Amino acid sequence: MGDKIKNNKLESFVQNNREAFDDAVPSLKIWTKIERELGKEKQNTPTHGYQLRRHLKVAAAVLFLLFIGGIIGNYIGSSSPSSRNSLSGELAEIETFYKKQVSEKYAQLTKLNHDKSVDTDLQQIDDAIRELKEDMVNEVPGTKEKLIANIIKSYQLKINILKMVLERTQENKQEQNNNKNAQISL
Repeated sequence: MGDKIKNNKLESFVQNNREAFDDAVPSLKIWTKIERELGKEKQNTPTHGYQLRRHLKVAAAVLFLLFIGGIIGNYIGSSSPSSRNSLSGELAEIETFYKKQVSEKYAQLTKLNHDKSVDTDLQQIDDAIRELKEDMVNEVPGTKEKLIANIIKSYQLKINILKMVLERTQENKQEQNNNKNAQISL
């Protein structure tokens, strides 16, 4: 309790004589020295070390991500040609199969006097197949399968057209033969 009474007496003394204390102003040398000391403390603060560590961590993270990206890029790049080769091999087999069927049907059609406009239609389908093959060269990843499917559909369309023309041409030939036979019998 004695300390409390002494503090109260001191406080009341300071408050009663405040004006006497306020007229004392420290010199400029003291303020300059205080500012220098504060500047030294700012330079020695751990924030510079913390910032350096933080920058090093960010740099390490960026290098790590670049490294992982490079590994993934190499993996994708190395696996892609083999899948391209397998798709190219599949396409070559498919083309051989369909070209053989088209050749057989066209050979049958040429034996019968067919309408020459069919040749124009077949050429248009060949042009479409050629464009699809060009698109495969400049393909966007993941579209090669769709392009191959469209090439197959084009060959199937070509074969179906040839089948329909063959059937109609054979029907027309048969009707002509029937008409000749009917005229001969009359």
